[in-house]
Amino acid sequence: LPVAASGADRALILLVVYLAGLFILLARDIAMVIKWNREWKQFQLPGKNIVYTNSDRIFTLFTRIFLPRKLEGDPQLEMILLHEKAHVHQLHYIDLLLSELTLVITWFNPFSWLISRMIRENHEHLADREVLLKGINPIQYKAKLVNLSLGVNFFRLGHQFNNSLTKNRFKMMKNISTGNRGIIRYILVIPAVIISLMLFTSGNMQAQPKEIKGKVIFSDSGNPAYGTSVIINGTTTGTVADKNGEYSLDVEGDPEIIFSYIGYSSRSIKASELNGKTVKLDAMAYLIDPGFQTGKFVEKEGNAIIIKSKAGDTEGVSPVIVVDGKVVNDIEGIDPGQIESVAVFKDTDSEMVKKYDAKNGLIIVTTKKEIQPAKTSGAEVFIVVEEMPEFPGGKSAFNSYIYDNLVYPEKARKSKTEGEVFVAVTILENGKPDNIGIEKSSDPVFNEAALALFRDMPDWKPGRQRGTAVKVKLRIPVKFILE
Repeated sequence: LPVAASGADRALILLVVYLAGLFILLARDIAMVIKWNREWKQFQLPGKNIVYTNSDRIFTLFTRIFLPRKLEGDPQLEMILLHEKAHVHQLHYIDLLLSELTLVITWFNPFSWLISRMIRENHEHLADREVLLKGINPIQYKAKLVNLSLGVNFFRLGHQFNNSLTKNRFKMMKNISTGNRGIIRYILVIPAVIISLMLFTSGNMQAQPKEIKGKVIFSDSGNPAYGTSVIINGTTTGTVADKNGEYSLDVEGDPEIIFSYIGYSSRSIKASELNGKTVKLDAMAYLIDPGFQTGKFVEKEGNAIIIKSKAGDTEGVSPVIVVDGKVVNDIEGIDPGQIESVAVFKDTDSEMVKKYDAKNGLIIVTTKKEIQPAKTSGAEVFIVVEEMPEFPGGKSAFNSYIYDNLVYPEKARKSKTEGEVFVAVTILENGKPDNIGIEKSSDPVFNEAALALFRDMPDWKPGRQRGTAVKVKLRIPVKFILE
């Protein structure tokens, strides 16, 4: 399957744009604070929070009031100072800091800009209210605002005297009330609005799916685990690892991601721990109790093979004998030197016993020969498809089948040898296992026992690509461990 990299590219572009906007706004605010702090140090009046500068701006920055030098000695300076001092002792700069921080973080949200403007306008209404409550003539005050109109607001962290010079501001001056109820309501509303905005933005950001990428390998070989199912736990949403073992998946939040491959132990890992991480799958070990194989046993004497029964077995009752996949009446003509392995089945519930209707036991003899995978002809053989082949009943049923039918080679059991075989098998369009062969083996003594599992295996649910059943090649490990 092709791995869609466009999602990651888009996410990276959006992140770069977001960070660029954040740093531009933050840098501008910091630069303005540094600039006016220098002005303050240069022109500060001892013991006062007022400074006259060469600028034409009238504004308050935190608790400092900046006035143009041309207003020094102006007879109407009192009303200007009353307005700016109202911003200071009503602690409006705290609201501005919170709203500006919210705006910098959520600059892409148009509501952030709208709410920042609304907060500043309300600050001006409150300052105007306090000025008029001091007995200042409203007509003179409005005229002063018009005369000192200096254009648009240039610094959001400060309050300009003529900021928001609108008809609405003049109308608000006609509705001045002496009560404090409006101020209390306003003080309570400002933090609530800012918090709601941040929660709204945070919720939207969390709702956006994020892409996780990584790689899956087999721990025993280090090879890419192509075809590994990568599924979001509790859902049917997922993907499969490609021929390089790589995958990408869009997730929301931090769900558990399940990695599974037939013959390997599944792994469950949090999505937050995965990005860029290599996941290793361990081959599943099937512990075999060699005791169940001792119902019948085989000995080699000279050039003959003698089948002996355990004490208590019924005399005259012979097991079914299979040599290299064919049922034979006896094995006396086989040269013991050409025998690779002998497997004995006695469990009547075993699939192998049922297949040969071997009610009195089953002996499978494998002669020495080079085992090569058959070549699959015809349609293309896939390694990874949208729907991977599935053993009837799923992974648990596959494990049960292995436990029930895997037989420890007698030679390996006697020498207490353990090993591992990697079986390559192609699941055809009709679900039948085909082209079965050994891809890798720690010891040839285990080869036939591993291959026998797949020769007699029931049909699978075939793999599908774009809704069509196709041939899919699997690589399945079989471990032989004495219990």
